[in-house]
Amino acid sequence: MGRKVIIDCDPGIDDSLALMLALSVEELEVAGITIVCGNAPVEMGFENAKKVLKHMGRLDVPVFVGAEKPLKREYVNALDTHGADGLGESFLEPVPGYRQPQSAVEFMAGTLKQGDCSVIALGPLTNLARLIEADREAFDRIQELVSMGGNFRSHGNCSPVAEYNYWADPDAAALVYRTLAENGEASRENCGSGDTREASRENCGPGDTREASRENCGPGVTGEASRENCGPGVTLPASRKGAAAPPVLPDRLTRIHMIGLDVTRKIVLTPDLLEYLDRLDHFHGDFVRKITRFYYDFHWEWEHLVGCVINDPLAVAYFADRSLCRGFEAYVDVETGGISLGQTVVDSMNFYRRQPNAVVLTETDAKAFFYTFFGKLLNKERTHLELLEHMCRM
Repeated sequence: MGRKVIIDCDPGIDDSLALMLALSVEELEVAGITIVCGNAPVEMGFENAKKVLKHMGRLDVPVFVGAEKPLKREYVNALDTHGADGLGESFLEPVPGYRQPQSAVEFMAGTLKQGDCSVIALGPLTNLARLIEADREAFDRIQELVSMGGNFRSHGNCSPVAEYNYWADPDAAALVYRTLAENGEASRENCGSGDTREASRENCGPGDTREASRENCGPGVTGEASRENCGPGVTLPASRKGAAAPPVLPDRLTRIHMIGLDVTRKIVLTPDLLEYLDRLDHFHGDFVRKITRFYYDFHWEWEHLVGCVINDPLAVAYFADRSLCRGFEAYVDVETGGISLGQTVVDSMNFYRRQPNAVVLTETDAKAFFYTFFGKLLNKERTHLELLEHMCRM
């Protein structure tokens, strides 16, 4: 079995592509899908998730309905981007039934407390914020958290400075990031006042990922861990030689992997790539064509781009393969008001001297991503995808 994961999403065109990828990656075991209001209203998102599952022959995967509105602000959907049905105005046949008695938060809490389960969040973080409010222990037990959201140096996509998922519910995003910072500070205190970013997993407890290498995780980070050590389950360099080992702490989530617009804007599904996908496998190619047609028109109208940016599949691909993105650790907060609503404030220069609560991804390899996307979805070896070598944007 693969790594167990909950996909928290708001389908949505690119969410649907991400679900297709997640269900095709043998290294992942999708325990369930939780729906949050975002791109589409929550009930529409629930219906769309079932349409994707039907296409993939995976209606055995349970779908749970979550938050129908943000924590505090008024709900603003993104149907102008995703079409009147949330799936590019494909108006696919409805899939009746399959409603679960549990809510999204109830399912998350029960599943996460069983241990060894991660979350890939592809929409606003409202469900996770509600989980923090309802069952903090369950949130802290998340093995790993990857979020498509935010931006560092890239401009926003719904304001000059904000990415949609965090803009749609900035209070939820802020609560998640601040909770992780709180967890990190608590771990730091328990590891001793002399420890900043260099406590070992042995000394600070499993799941503590406070160190990644400058070379592999980007500037502003020090240490000796390799690229894959930007995630949980790593052994980190021990602090201060000769120092007494602090007490072992229980697992507690202290990091979010921020797959923001800096990397997702480089993942462009061009018309050539779509045509190649359809030629290789018409079953999947035709489905993708139907749900992305509206997306292509939107990107041309608003960004003058021939193609469409598919943000969410990169988060799934990165979860499965850390080599696809690189970045750095930093303390991150989210603005909850004013002209900069939803902006991710990334302390890349360690101005605040706060414990890092995020791995901010800033570089990606688009060609490697599309080899993963095509290869996993179509179950084809790299040698059978030779045209990708010339078709992918770098």
